[in-house]
Amino acid sequence: MAKSAKNKNVTFDRRKRASRLNDLVPKEARRYMRKMGFTQTEIVTHWGDIVGQSMAERTLPERLTFPRGKRNKGTLYIACDAGWALELQHLQPLLLERINGFFGYKAVAKISVSQTPQSFLKKRMPQAKKDIVLNDDDQKQLTALIGNTKDDDMRAILERLGKAVFANEKK
Repeated sequence: MAKSAKNKNVTFDRRKRASRLNDLVPKEARRYMRKMGFTQTEIVTHWGDIVGQSMAERTLPERLTFPRGKRNKGTLYIACDAGWALELQHLQPLLLERINGFFGYKAVAKISVSQTPQSFLKKRMPQAKKDIVLNDDDQKQLTALIGNTKDDDMRAILERLGKAVFANEKK
C-alpha cells in the first residue's frame, strides 16, 4: 500500500500498548508545572508541609524562576491574600529557610509577593483532602506509636501518615 507524501514521517508502533490514565496524568501535570516555571513540582504539592497549614491556606506559589543556566538562587513568586502581603514580607527569611531546607540546597534566594483577591485565590488552591477518622483502637495504637514526639510539626506529619496507613490496611 503506497503512502502519501503527507504521511511519510508518520510511523505506527503496533507493539505499544494503551497507557493507564494514572501514568499519563503526572506527566501532564509535570509538563504544565514546567510551563509555569516549576521544575520542582514538589513545592506546589507539598506547600502546606513547607510553610505550615495556616499560611498555606492564604498563599499559593505561582512560579519559580532561575537565572539563565542555573538551578539555584531562584525567585519564587507567591500569590497571597491582601492582608497577608506584609506578613509574608516580614516572614521572608523564615520562608526562605523552610523552602531551601525542603530542597536541601539554596533553590530560592528571593521571594516576590503579589496580592490576589481571596475569592480568586481559593479557586486556584488545591482542595484539601478529607481528614481520616480512625476507630478508638486504631487511634490508641497510633498514639502509642507516635509516642512523645516533641516537635509539633513532626507529630502532625506522623499522625497524618499513620492515619493513611491504618485506613489503607482496612481496604
